[in-house]
Amino acid sequence: MEGQGASPVRPFAATWTRGGRLAAFDDKPARGATVRPVDEHGGAVFVQKFFKGIRGLGRLEAEQIFAEGLRSNRLRLAPGATYTDLIALLTEDNLYGHVTDYATYGAQSAFVSLTAGTRGATSFDGFFRPFAAWETALRFATAGGKSSGVVLEGWVIVLGTPAWHIPGVAEDIRDRHVYPRFNNFWAQGEVTAKLVVPGAQITRVTIVDADLSPIETIENPLAMEPAEFSNIREAI
Repeated sequence: MEGQGASPVRPFAATWTRGGRLAAFDDKPARGATVRPVDEHGGAVFVQKFFKGIRGLGRLEAEQIFAEGLRSNRLRLAPGATYTDLIALLTEDNLYGHVTDYATYGAQSAFVSLTAGTRGATSFDGFFRPFAAWETALRFATAGGKSSGVVLEGWVIVLGTPAWHIPGVAEDIRDRHVYPRFNNFWAQGEVTAKLVVPGAQITRVTIVDADLSPIETIENPLAMEPAEFSNIREAI
């Protein structure tokens, strides 16, 4: 995984409407609201917030990402690639290669690693141990405390069912029910986007020093906040 504080996950996971319009997110449906059905595999469509740590970047590069989006390595290296060629790279094997063998797949990957945090299988004070997204992103942004960098914050749409071949939605690779194949980097809390995360979905960036301290936070003036959407999941 290349790149990524902590907040609790909201317990209610349904999307509802009032008169055909999305209602504001809450812990339970409002009176008179109707619950929308989930997809046929049982996974609800939701908005997932993420962090992304990238070492060596500064304010200028961050503002460029606001304008151009967070592009995959493949898209950056081959900006003239056809849509057909790029879509052909969105396969299950390439997704797992990107996540579990980045040294081999990463340089030409059409996928983009993000972190939303996760919780481990062992208990901690009566709760599953959290692996915070911010801490993971900070580790990547500073190369473990050796470099300055940036931590991006934003959101993606997740279908809740495998859809590695569909651009525009991200894969919740953390979910072992959806992605049961072994992932040695599971604790990084990966959520994987495809081709590009649009600039409008990147809400802010924090520039961090090598000592892990934040230097400056820059809000993206072009960002669209997902507050108008229902079914939002915070990063852990």
